[in-house]
Amino acid sequence: DVLNKWWVDTAQTVAFVALFNLTTILFAWLLIRSWRSQLAVGETLRENEQRWSFALESGNFAVWDWDMLSGKVQLSKLGKRLFGYGEGEIGDHMIEWAARCHPDDRDLVVSRMKDHFRGRAENLSVEFRVHCKDGSWKWILARGLVVKRAADGRPLRMIGLHSDISERRQRE
Repeated sequence: DVLNKWWVDTAQTVAFVALFNLTTILFAWLLIRSWRSQLAVGETLRENEQRWSFALESGNFAVWDWDMLSGKVQLSKLGKRLFGYGEGEIGDHMIEWAARCHPDDRDLVVSRMKDHFRGRAENLSVEFRVHCKDGSWKWILARGLVVKRAADGRPLRMIGLHSDISERRQRE
């Protein structure tokens, strides 16, 4: 009787340890599988970003991303070079970029942005002059789209492209 109880207790303990080990192994396998899946997705995203960046910049399109809540504007390297600036030579706030817009073009830019923000225009498309580092003015075609709005419809984030159209404007 004494050994019988010991065998039952031992068998229960062994069964519990085996179940715990099996559960741990299964959990570890699922965790590793999920981790590998996330790594693959991350790699795919990086590859896609490189493709899009190469395609856009080889077509001389500068990419910009405007977070309207903070006012921060991320501009691609080509965008900074387009205006004559290197990395770190120019700020990333919309106030600084708005100040570079030619005074005669500001009202048009603001009007076109409001039209897009209020839904009167499907996207932003506007030509204006930008003051460059060397003191010159370049004609820019800006195209953009609000990609995120608040629940009340207020725009929160906008992404777009800049391209230098100075030569075309001079010909015209």
